[in-house]
Amino acid sequence: MKNSVVLTTRDFVLLRDLYESTVLSFFQIRTRHFPGKSEPTASNRLGKLRRADYTRSIRVGSQSHHGALKSIGVIHSITRKGIRALQSRFPSEAFREEPVRWNTQSLSHDLLLTDVLSALRPRHPGARFTNGKLLGTDQRAGRRLPDAVLETPPGSRKIAVELELTGKSERRYREIITEYRLDPRYAEVHYIVPNRSLLERIQSQIVGYRVSSDYPNPDTGKFKLLLLHALLKSSSTVLDGTEEPQSRAA
Repeated sequence: MKNSVVLTTRDFVLLRDLYESTVLSFFQIRTRHFPGKSEPTASNRLGKLRRADYTRSIRVGSQSHHGALKSIGVIHSITRKGIRALQSRFPSEAFREEPVRWNTQSLSHDLLLTDVLSALRPRHPGARFTNGKLLGTDQRAGRRLPDAVLETPPGSRKIAVELELTGKSERRYREIITEYRLDPRYAEVHYIVPNRSLLERIQSQIVGYRVSSDYPNPDTGKFKLLLLHALLKSSSTVLDGTEEPQSRAA
């Protein structure tokens, strides 16, 4: 068949990453799955997977990120055929039948979340990381759905991860904090925030008084707050303006 492709071990690792991350930029894919390879090499393989209907891609151009426009370029996601390939390769594991739908409003957040989880992995060796969008049953049950969940070790202690790029109202924060406090599923809640102002704002709602530089590091109990730039230690690899070159025909 014209668009048939024999899936390699690397392809399956890539498909799993697309499934677990729900969406990836070309730059993320090249960095994570084609280290040391040229852009055309990565692009050509992605083109074959796309034409064989294991993945889909779309060029999204610029997105608002921290108040500035950043170029993302091409993003990739898995298809139903790609999920079926994972089910066939890993029959003992459970996969959802339908790919997670992405939308442009949360795209920058979703891509950055992948970088955040990658940065958290060395801090939690052996932990299992699950994107919150794969936990749809909690949302249908009316429960708070974190951006991601860490299990350390898998099946045991759970940590909710919230990537908070923009602030909410004080009332909404109080509701969320109360819900997490009463939720026995999560031993900790990690908030990742872009600046100290938002960090102190959330801390204030947790402890019940105004937190400032005069009263730093209050006891926030099960809630842990981290600055995004300190976690990543560099600018995100997602929004650097890298464009995917046009792939050549298979």
